[in-house]
Amino acid sequence: MAATDPLAALALHNSVPATTTAPAGQRRSQRRRSLLAGPPARVLERIAAGDPLGLQPRVERILASRSLLLDSEQVFLRALAICARRARRYRGRPGFERWLEQHVAEAIESLVEEGAGARTSQAPARLDLSGDALASACARFNRLPATTRRAFFRLVVEGRSIDSLVHPGGRSAPEIARQARRALLLFLSPDSEEETR
Repeated sequence: MAATDPLAALALHNSVPATTTAPAGQRRSQRRRSLLAGPPARVLERIAAGDPLGLQPRVERILASRSLLLDSEQVFLRALAICARRARRYRGRPGFERWLEQHVAEAIESLVEEGAGARTSQAPARLDLSGDALASACARFNRLPATTRRAFFRLVVEGRSIDSLVHPGGRSAPEIARQARRALLLFLSPDSEEETR
């Protein structure tokens, strides 16, 4: 009778599919671990192919919720790089969804600090800007206070009426219009050096 190699037996045992399947949460956790394992370059290669982490929808949602005009593809690529660099240190805390959100937020913040702006369809086409003028106006827009960006987004980007934005106890119609106009001026006079804070 031939002696059996214990490593070969273990490999054979591990290659045979189990008759019971792991719970869905455990499978997701195992998949995440396999995606995030190894050196950053390998992790990046895995998470960039097909967006298995679902970063692109997160980027779109966070950009819209913050009323920012950034190139979503640029944010996505930066978030992928951050996730790949930080993957080795992830130990399950914070929760995975929160971990991803933090890295998307970090990508956005770094691009806003660098003065990045939208170069594609994120900016309203009716503003008739392109290239460097559009990027510059968007970069200044992204540094405006959130309430000013939000007023502009709701009125200009989403095309909502000012009446739909006025709520009892909230901002008045003239205040909302003033904030939206302040943002609009950045696009109508893209070379102006108006203070954005």
